[in-house]
Amino acid sequence: MRSFWFEFDGDKLEIIFRLIKNGRWWYNSETGKKIGVKFDYPYPENDDEIVISFVDLEDFDPAVQSMLFQSLKLDAPEFGLTYS
Repeated sequence: MRSFWFEFDGDKLEIIFRLIKNGRWWYNSETGKKIGVKFDYPYPENDDEIVISFVDLEDFDPAVQSMLFQSLKLDAPEFGLTYS
């Protein structure tokens, strides 16, 4: 598996795993609660940052979840996934 499709800012994007850089957690600015992931990605029309909420991540196929978190280099106990 080399990629997955994701709708971001109204555009359907093919996210290629090897192009994902600088994976990090996305936190609610008011509560400090972890709400998803962020990563740098060469997105041509806007800034280069993609965000995916936990709500969207729950809908991903388990194989996509696994590959995504490997690419992000993050552990995801919420999904039973570990990178380290």
